[in-house]
Order: sequence, then C-alpha cells, then structure tokens
Amino acid sequence: MEFITNKIEAVKTELSKLKNTPNYDLLKSIIEILEEVAGKQDLQTVKIDELEEKTEYQDSMINDIQKVIIDALD
Repeated sequence: MEFITNKIEAVKTELSKLKNTPNYDLLKSIIEILEEVAGKQDLQTVKIDELEEKTEYQDSMINDIQKVIIDALD
C-alpha cells in the first residue's frame, strides 16, 4: 500500500508543475479519485486481515475441541 501512496504523491508533485495547463483540473480530479480508491483498498486489506485472523482462531478452537473429544473417547 505504501508503494501506491508514494506513487500518487510523486504524481501529485509532477502535477503541481502543470498548474497553468488546460487539463490541470481534470488531472487533479483523477488524482483525488486514485487517492480515494487507494484508501478503500487499504480498508479492504485491513478487513481481510481481520477475517484471516478470526478464521485462524476458529480453526485453532476446532482443532482443540477435536483433540478433547478424541481424548475423551480413548
């Protein structure tokens, strides 16, 4: 994610050199959209990480329960 943020910042720096060009406002709008998308992507990544942690925890609990049941049957 940091890579994307750095790229966007680099483009913004280059864009600032084009302030007096006819397409400046359009380019600025595109950069704003890219920043919004990058932010949403970052949130999605966090949610995916949280789900993976929850899944790992649940898998661990299931394994522990299975061991208890097997031990009880022996």
